[in-house]
Amino acid sequence: MSETNNYEEIFPLTIKKKDVGLFIGPKGKDLKKHVIFESKDRIRSKFDVKEINGLFCMVQTNDDNDDVSVLLKTHDERFVGIIKDCIVQHEKRIMTKSKKRNDMSKFVFKTDMEHHKIGKFIGNSGSGINRVRQNISNEDDCSNVKIMVTEDKKIKIQRMKFEILKTDFNCDEKVLITVTLNTKDREKTFEILRNHILNHINYVNDCEVTQNGSVEEEEEDTWGNKGKLSEEDQKDFNEGW
Repeated sequence: MSETNNYEEIFPLTIKKKDVGLFIGPKGKDLKKHVIFESKDRIRSKFDVKEINGLFCMVQTNDDNDDVSVLLKTHDERFVGIIKDCIVQHEKRIMTKSKKRNDMSKFVFKTDMEHHKIGKFIGNSGSGINRVRQNISNEDDCSNVKIMVTEDKKIKIQRMKFEILKTDFNCDEKVLITVTLNTKDREKTFEILRNHILNHINYVNDCEVTQNGSVEEEEEDTWGNKGKLSEEDQKDFNEGW
């Protein structure tokens, strides 16, 4: 059987342009994994073939509208149905992921804070962040609240709400406090979030520093047990969003 691409078809997708990146993945990783490689596995199983060459999928967009399609090429028309089914399943996966992303709200606050106090903001075993998270959840119908604090850096202010928080404490060092969560009322949640973040910032900035540069801890029963960050918060702190 010839290995040249002698069958091709343009297969329309239901995703929109904004989701093309999710569909393809970094360097085409997701398209290869969920469409090309998955199709080959199914073809081998159904048609009892070992080597499959000539499968080709290229995502196409239209400059005039939001339409997205895939150009399919294969040397055997029998494979087309399997490829299409893999595309549809991958598309459903992407649409679910896209909906979750669209439901997620992101807020970033910039404020004055000495960098050695970032640990105090996080708290023992993440207790400081957990306390803020719990206070927010007590007042608002939100979920999946994640909070991260880092030294100031350049960020792209896209798909987020950004605000500079002013306090009575001034210094040359700045931090970024990033919060992501799910909410049905972003403005209401933002106000509640802002108040609790500001209160915690003031608490951290008011902390006394010992001669060796460490921050004095509050009593253990107020801020939780001593120890390392939780696994989830450590991942958020190291990687960000």
